[in-house]
Amino acid sequence: MHQVIEISSDDSLPRPVQSHFDSHSDSDSESDVSSQHEGPEPENVQVDTEDGSLCLKKLTKSMMNISLMYVPKAWKLGLPTDKEKSTVCFTSDKVTWFGVVFVCNSKNRCFSAGFGDFLKAAALEEGHFLWFRRYGKGILVTRGD
Repeated sequence: MHQVIEISSDDSLPRPVQSHFDSHSDSDSESDVSSQHEGPEPENVQVDTEDGSLCLKKLTKSMMNISLMYVPKAWKLGLPTDKEKSTVCFTSDKVTWFGVVFVCNSKNRCFSAGFGDFLKAAALEEGHFLWFRRYGKGILVTRGD
């Protein structure tokens, strides 16, 4: 069974502008994120300043409202992992932090993918991970047992 995460919207917060998965929006998303940064980095993010790699700790389910949802196959993207420590690490100068989803593949290409009221992500195969963050909160999605 694949573990899929859904984050309900909070009406007290502004909503992401982008409303669909667009793998060709590199330049747009880069220009947008350069000037947008909502709050400090969450505690689950660790940045290695030597090589620029980013390590994300696995958060507990109790921190989020989690339910099963369907997502398109376009989300099938791989990342190098360290399962022993429940973290995923990757290097990319395109990873930024504000209120939309960021999907990163094994070639270190990251795309913003906001879904309006709901932000969805899925790990479709063993060893495939997606990171997404909204309004200062994030979770690392892995395949369920």
